[in-house]
Amino acid sequence: MRWIGLALAASPAGLPLLIILRYGVNFYYWDEWDPDVVGIYIKAHRDQLTLADLVSPHNEHRILLPRLFYLLLNSFSQSNEILAMLVGWGLVCVTSLCVLYLIRRTADRQDSSAGFSVSWRWLLCNLLIFTMAQCENWLSAWGLTNAMPMAFIALGIVIAISRIDFWIRLPACLLLAAAASFSNACGFGAWPLVGVVLLWSTSPGTFRGKMPLIFAWGAGFAAIAGIYFYHLQSGPPADVYTPGASRFIFYLIAFPANAFAYGTGLPWETVCFAIGSILYLLFLASLYQFFAAWRSKRFEYCQRLLVWLTVAGFSMLNAVMGAMTRSGFGYEQVKISRYVTFGIYLPVALINLVPMVCEDLNRRHPSRGVWNQIPRFFEAAMVVLVLLSLPLALNSAQTTQSRRLAGKAALLLIDLVPDNPQLAPLVYQHVDRLAQEADALNGMGYLQPPLIGSSDASLIARQNGGDGRDVSGAMIGLVRDSAGQLYARGWAFSPQLGRAADGVFITYQDAAGHPIIFAAARMRVQLDELAGKLPPEELRDSGWQAVLDLRRIPASLHTTQLEAWALDAETARATPLDGMVNIQR
Repeated sequence: MRWIGLALAASPAGLPLLIILRYGVNFYYWDEWDPDVVGIYIKAHRDQLTLADLVSPHNEHRILLPRLFYLLLNSFSQSNEILAMLVGWGLVCVTSLCVLYLIRRTADRQDSSAGFSVSWRWLLCNLLIFTMAQCENWLSAWGLTNAMPMAFIALGIVIAISRIDFWIRLPACLLLAAAASFSNACGFGAWPLVGVVLLWSTSPGTFRGKMPLIFAWGAGFAAIAGIYFYHLQSGPPADVYTPGASRFIFYLIAFPANAFAYGTGLPWETVCFAIGSILYLLFLASLYQFFAAWRSKRFEYCQRLLVWLTVAGFSMLNAVMGAMTRSGFGYEQVKISRYVTFGIYLPVALINLVPMVCEDLNRRHPSRGVWNQIPRFFEAAMVVLVLLSLPLALNSAQTTQSRRLAGKAALLLIDLVPDNPQLAPLVYQHVDRLAQEADALNGMGYLQPPLIGSSDASLIARQNGGDGRDVSGAMIGLVRDSAGQLYARGWAFSPQLGRAADGVFITYQDAAGHPIIFAAARMRVQLDELAGKLPPEELRDSGWQAVLDLRRIPASLHTTQLEAWALDAETARATPLDGMVNIQR
């Protein structure tokens, strides 16, 4: 029964795994195109990689460990981004197993139902740890980088409270703290958090006896910090780091509640601020209980509380760091999906702190079961909030896949349509740099499928053939705006896949009758012309619009035929749409 209970408690990990396998797209996105990321792969391929490249800054981070992970994965997977997503999920599983160990080690030995309590609390923790609110992490290779800090910190806390010989624990914790620091700037929290658990002392005499070890820990921190901050140049402008007081306070309080931003039907700012305030109050009550137990010399109980206070400290340190370095961008920064993994560990810690505090108060100050009701109410609230956010999170997964595929389709055409309007918002903002890096990666075999090299669309043509990737759609005509700009408009949808086409390009027919690619469309455009003509699920995001620069058509072609094609980003094959248009010049 215990193993069945643990299996059920682990089940929340299955949903993000299924989401990765169902909605993951093998595609580089945004930060991954930065020269200090993709450039590392190119230099490694050319045998030009140096240690300085590996430790070079990425914004305010030195991502040495993630770069090594990516290089290792690239060496046998040709840079398969879905594999990196799975490794990121695996790191979160490591964190979850560490949380299970901490729950078992801090369980109340006087509790006759401790076995059930362990499984129940681990289930609640896993609902938060594997929440779909951090969909951006699950569906991005960059999620591996974001998962690393807490994985290393959790391992450090586990080793710190283990029964391993202290002289093994000390160097192991030093290595894990260093690894956390060089995975992400958020990992610097390992030094105070792991350190306070490792060097925990039950009396002033014991504390004085550990002074040499404290100095050793401090020296390790100073050495890593010296290396980390040497010639560190952060990316965002200076004014980002000088937010107003209201933004700072809002970010600080709302950040640990970012997983609950949606689903209640209320304004997300109100929800995050209110829930964040409650979480902080519960944390402060637990901290007060810790100091009260310390004064009473109940050191075993203090150590149990200390473990979870440090887990909560990870989120709180990140809330402070984020308020200092991100709140200047605006209130919206709080609810960014990838930041959930840094904020979620305050409620994870409280899942364990609240029952521990209430159980102790109930023993010492019986109050007709009032103390027993508080954990139940808190746990029920956490479950409800997670479940409420699930539908929107699943919809976000579908939207993320759709955007990634649209970006991948635009990338496939980058050598033919470098001014594609989809490139900057859906792939990378510096399009000139993107083109150079994409060509380099393409030559290395890292882009699958490879970039489309020929403008002759007949070379990648496919017809609807019932293979599960059929496309319906049409070019419904040409329009000219008030500035004289000519547009082609239409729609494209894959009924079999249940989503809009990944991309659309426009061809003209050359003198030999070949369809030549010369323009690409902006996808998911709302077109009034389609209202009432398509089913609602197709109408929602199947519209497209392409700017037509007729100067790209040879002047010798006085009459030609324009045709729209739907591009499949996963196969680099294109299907002609209905509605050819003849033009004369």
